[in-house]
Amino acid sequence: AKKLAKTVPDNVLCALRVNTAELRKQGWNQPPAARKVSYLRPVDALRPCYATPRIEAPNVTTASFILVGKPLPRVEEALRIGELTRMAVMSQAKRLVGEGRIPSIFSGHGMAESNRHRHAFYLPWDSNHDGRIDRVLLHVPDGMSAEQQHVVEQVKKLWNRDGGEWRLVLESIGSPGIARALTESSRVWKSVTP
Repeated sequence: AKKLAKTVPDNVLCALRVNTAELRKQGWNQPPAARKVSYLRPVDALRPCYATPRIEAPNVTTASFILVGKPLPRVEEALRIGELTRMAVMSQAKRLVGEGRIPSIFSGHGMAESNRHRHAFYLPWDSNHDGRIDRVLLHVPDGMSAEQQHVVEQVKKLWNRDGGEWRLVLESIGSPGIARALTESSRVWKSVTP
């Protein structure tokens, strides 16, 4: 015991620096001042836990509508049809979520200064190049929540004060790939309407 007492480190820091081989060479079978402690653990503590892979839902940014009616509006009326589509979406949002809760991505109002151009874009277009608008694309760059998608899915028609009425049929809703040419970044901009 006297022999072991001479090998006791001066302080805790020195005791922590001593490696196991050196302690054994000096006759210690465990570090000085060490004590055994019993721990209790649940029986299944070492059972492997398999993580469920998290499947990311695709970011829904774009909805494509087919415009149905006679006569279809001319491409020169694209701005008016875009505004009518916006009004129809806003009307559905008001009906479904309430007037005070209309998402700012649909209206474009009340968005942060740093995010002013991330609202919905309403893009009427002539997909078959016959001079008549036959599709309307709704594109939200940052994507839509499930509630916002539900609002878009409920939009069924456009109407104006002059008696014009067109049905909107939801063709697809999903990623920008639906109409990539109209929604992707570009260095050169070309209008598809006169």
